[in-house]
Amino acid sequence: MTIRKILKKLALKVIPQQLIQADSCSLSALCLSLAKTGGYTVLQIGANDGDRHDPLKDIIARDRPRCWLVEPIPDYFMALSRKYAGRDDVTCVNVCISREDGEVEMYLVDPSKQAEEWQHGIASLDPNHFKRSGSEEGLMISRKVRSVSFETLVAENKIPQVDVLVTDCEGYDLELIRMFPFDRLKPKLIQVEMDTNHVYTPDQCAELIQLLVSHGYHSMRKENGDLLAWRS
Repeated sequence: MTIRKILKKLALKVIPQQLIQADSCSLSALCLSLAKTGGYTVLQIGANDGDRHDPLKDIIARDRPRCWLVEPIPDYFMALSRKYAGRDDVTCVNVCISREDGEVEMYLVDPSKQAEEWQHGIASLDPNHFKRSGSEEGLMISRKVRSVSFETLVAENKIPQVDVLVTDCEGYDLELIRMFPFDRLKPKLIQVEMDTNHVYTPDQCAELIQLLVSHGYHSMRKENGDLLAWRS
């Protein structure tokens, strides 16, 4: 479902004229443009192991931006840390982003069990999220992980600016955009998971788009299960 179809389906009366679907743009191409202007910073929420279905792995290797990669699941975080060991420009952070600092329960496929490759990417705060993908309940376990607000994440890791924000959080992406401190950090480019087939309703997609537009992101492209938005 395209951005325009989502808006049309909901009969939204206010559609910014600047809102376009730029098929010639991609996360890789836009990051390369930023790299040519003197480098950039990246904040990734839901980095997994840094390899599995990661849209940033080749970009990080190519451009070597300053990165903060956030992954709450300990097993995936350990693999992520090993991947970027020795890279002073990459900081791996083992937390979940939430409204308040504390602990949260996350639900994931047991890493010790045989499962499809993609099933290791469905960890969620929603205990019933696994049902959307048709995964078996017997594969699932829960783990408590540390949670912090965006404000705490930024303060603890001394993040001065975020030029590129990438999220892949199995239905939690809308909440992350609601919480993101756009008053302090103003990413030039945002990519969020927006799976219209299994995760998001049209209403949620429309809210996500409207939030991004309200913060100045008037150029967008939806490809597969992601929404790419940038300031034009």
